[in-house]
Amino acid sequence: MKRFLQILSVSLILSLHISAQTWSPVGGGTNGSIGALCVYDGTLFVGGGFDFAGGIPVNGAAEWNGTDWYPAGDPGNNIQCFQVYNNELYEGGSMGFSVWDGTNWATVGSGGPYLHVYAMEVFNNRLYTSGTIGIYQWDGSVWSLIGTPNSEAVALRSYKGELYAGGYFTSIDNVAANGIAKWDGSSWSAVGQGVLGGNVYAMDLYDNELYVGGVFTVTAGNTGDNLMRWNGTSWLPVAGGASDEVTEIDSVQGRLYIGGHFSSVGHIAANGIAYFDGSSWHPMSSGITPGSMVSGITEFQGSVIAAGSFTMAGGNICLNIAKWNLDSGMKEVPGLSPLSISPNPVMTSCLIRSAVELRNARFILFNPLGRKVLALENISGKEFKLSREQLPGGIYFMQLIQDNQTIRTAKLLISG
Repeated sequence: MKRFLQILSVSLILSLHISAQTWSPVGGGTNGSIGALCVYDGTLFVGGGFDFAGGIPVNGAAEWNGTDWYPAGDPGNNIQCFQVYNNELYEGGSMGFSVWDGTNWATVGSGGPYLHVYAMEVFNNRLYTSGTIGIYQWDGSVWSLIGTPNSEAVALRSYKGELYAGGYFTSIDNVAANGIAKWDGSSWSAVGQGVLGGNVYAMDLYDNELYVGGVFTVTAGNTGDNLMRWNGTSWLPVAGGASDEVTEIDSVQGRLYIGGHFSSVGHIAANGIAYFDGSSWHPMSSGITPGSMVSGITEFQGSVIAAGSFTMAGGNICLNIAKWNLDSGMKEVPGLSPLSISPNPVMTSCLIRSAVELRNARFILFNPLGRKVLALENISGKEFKLSREQLPGGIYFMQLIQDNQTIRTAKLLISG
């Protein structure tokens, strides 16, 4: 009977699909705007300008476990970004930067960013911040100022071995760079012609290219309206662009999600949020309240979570945060990080190889009942070894997470 239940549970995991996708509220939402989202230690952290979450008094930071809201300390900050680094959670915002100690937020070193922090990114095993007073590097013990743009940098992303910064600037360290620049570890340089006559607000990777969103137009000489992609050598359009500014870009489960003030993307009606499947755009029901803003998109417990400043999503009351159910089931994510597992089935150990470089990735193994049985942290490089340890034989499911996003799922067999 037990064997039958295991087989049945595997069948359900592999075959379950949501037939209709729509927006729904997240525990009553918040009473003020949300500036950032992050999945950390199995819960969803939310930060911003609010003091209630689901009716619970909080201080601008809260945790959502999928059922209930809990306070997450007092950052003394209007949080605008989160980043996981060396398995710790960092926040940045209107009053600087701090790290979560499990109960509250603590200062990080001295001489670092002390004014507005807009973005963070992990690059070459170090943590970077961008904000009002420049771009800083934290190596775990010392802060270093590594870039001074002539105006604010509000977005950071690593791509093909370099750190990209985007924002309102036209130069950085006296190097001409229109709205976007890249750092190779020692010096800054322009990214082609950059963004002409506009600003960059958001960046993320999709299909091995860097997608850049903000406010800019084709008529100013750019290849797209409010959205373009950089392949390492050239700027390219993205399927018709967006009708207005793009404020958030996130890759989730093989799709590229964007949020902003737009009313259409690729000439298809979409209010404030939509996703791209690599060839065409898709609206997400009726989107969010027209004219509102999305400032964070992530995946949590099988749903896409969108947050920002809005009151409606898909025609439902959703106060500043809403969830969109993804198709369920353990499916491999196409095109993001192909893996090879050898040997599979596993006798005592196996070698897992990735086609792309991993950086501070996390590996989780689930049994057929969906329970976590093994986790590996801070994986970097293109391969790592997985030891069977005391796991019994059977079918398992693996999840590979990087930058708080699932970049690969696959089935793993362990010999009896």
